[in-house]
Amino acid sequence: MFVYMDCDHPKPRHELLCTPARNADSVEFKDEHGKPKMYQVIFEHGRAEVPDNLGRWLVDNGMAVRSRIIKPAQHLIRSMIS
Repeated sequence: MFVYMDCDHPKPRHELLCTPARNADSVEFKDEHGKPKMYQVIFEHGRAEVPDNLGRWLVDNGMAVRSRIIKPAQHLIRSMIS
């Protein structure tokens, strides 16, 4: 599943570390000892490919969006108004 950063100016490379099992008591986000797993999500130009369950968790918790929405750059809007 592809997820996207929700920002106006995504960096060429952005790293996100998350531990979903701390917020969701789900076995799928824990290791064989029952401890929460930490996931490293790397966004390349605002897009990252992640497993489906992690992608749904990122979207549900507001850390990513499901589709790329083209937003106008704020500095362009300000220059057009001025």
